[in-house]
Amino acid sequence: MIRSMALKILNTKRDGLRCSRLFLGLALVVLSGIFTPAEAQYANGYSYRVEVDFVDANVSGGPHANFPVLISSTVDDLKTVGNGGKVTDANGYDIIFTSDKAGTTQLAHEIESYVPSTGEIVFWVRVESLAATTKIYMFFGNSGISTFQGDVNSNGVTGVWDDDYKGVWHLKEAGGTHDDSAGSNDGTRNGSVFAAGKIAGGQLFDGDNDYVALPDGLHDFSGTFSVSLWAQFNVLGNKENLVAKAQDGNNFAFVVHKGTDNKITMNIKVAGSQSSSWSNPNLMSAGQWHHITANIDDSSEAWICVDDFCNAHRPMGDRNDLGSLRIGETPDPYWGSINGTVDEVRISGTVRTADWTFTEFNNQDSPSTFYTLGPLGALVKRAFLADGTPLSDGDTVRKGAVVKYLIYLNNPGGVLPDVSVQDALDPTFAYQASTLKVNNSTSDCVLEDCTPAEEATIFSDVDVLAAKTDAVDGDVVSITGSTIDAGDQNVANGVASAAASKVWALLFEVKMQ
Repeated sequence: MIRSMALKILNTKRDGLRCSRLFLGLALVVLSGIFTPAEAQYANGYSYRVEVDFVDANVSGGPHANFPVLISSTVDDLKTVGNGGKVTDANGYDIIFTSDKAGTTQLAHEIESYVPSTGEIVFWVRVESLAATTKIYMFFGNSGISTFQGDVNSNGVTGVWDDDYKGVWHLKEAGGTHDDSAGSNDGTRNGSVFAAGKIAGGQLFDGDNDYVALPDGLHDFSGTFSVSLWAQFNVLGNKENLVAKAQDGNNFAFVVHKGTDNKITMNIKVAGSQSSSWSNPNLMSAGQWHHITANIDDSSEAWICVDDFCNAHRPMGDRNDLGSLRIGETPDPYWGSINGTVDEVRISGTVRTADWTFTEFNNQDSPSTFYTLGPLGALVKRAFLADGTPLSDGDTVRKGAVVKYLIYLNNPGGVLPDVSVQDALDPTFAYQASTLKVNNSTSDCVLEDCTPAEEATIFSDVDVLAAKTDAVDGDVVSITGSTIDAGDQNVANGVASAAASKVWALLFEVKMQ
């Protein structure tokens, strides 16, 4: 019968996307034990974690409640295992996000795109309170996951899109209908074709009767609403409708279009009244993506944001909810049809503030600069015989032999505060009293993965030190029962930090029972 030691990495403020494989000792109860490799897991069952730190300057105002953040990156470690990465599910289902580094409070997410061969992800993550100082955590690598994990319910909301969203269309589909990620208001294609979008795929309209029909009753547009999208125009100087709900030339709830002056304008009109309009002064550029948001609040004041500029509020005239809701053109040809590409259309039953809109623009225009992924780190566990001989996969160890376990963190960066590791001993291992040792002075390894020679140096540097006290008395490391705690995972322990450009190392001895 073979049993294993279970290592839980509970808390570090910086874990990387290239965590090294951990070797866990296995003990044969009767005569001998065979050492085999195994991946370590956090308390939530995932093997890898990386901190996602939002760049302070890119989050305008806030905190923004239930903000859908775009996480779009290509990372080698997010390839599937078969492609040389660390994700186990071909659909990317074992990639999740949490608000805490322990991984206990999961955030809702949506997978717009995942490419297992390259590690490219396009995920939408609902951050419940987004501010400049917010950090979240991405976990991945869990062979027990084979179903989608993103439909998380929190604060009364399930999934990424809260009740303020009446419809969200990524427009990524090459055929059939356009899924509404916020509900069941799917769009119907009429002539548009799939094309490269601002975010994953979009829809190309040829300027001649192409449109996407949306359900008319998804919202009462005589009240408060916001419409946002990305648009890329092929030509300038023409009227080109973007999104509208219109019946005829005398009745339209709203029309958001590019005018002949190449400005984005919102119009409303009720029969017998004058048409009301308001424009954003920013000029459109051909071949360039523009982020457009049009709002009308409950006092019938309108304003339009284009990229990173919102104009002033302006009172609009009479309101209505008449006509067909469409992307690309209206039933009235006066407004024209867009000759270009549209992506990420959203309709909300609330207005979006300038700070919300600027944050959205910064995030979606350049995801790679909106956040940073935590620098590389490697928490590793190795086993040695009492004389320092390293144990490898397949080595046999006789009953009664002493084995020294080395757990180390190679820290090539700045000081890494609050390193907390917990190792639960299997009953077939007997901890050897007063053998807990900690070292924080070995120079960091040349590469991310330490070589066997470097590991031998780490081992010898910590092995010669005096042991710490086993009791929980303020040491950075202690054993309670059959559990070894390093750092402040045990509240009575002192805080353990990894020094800059050094290796933090823990060593202890066990005997094979």
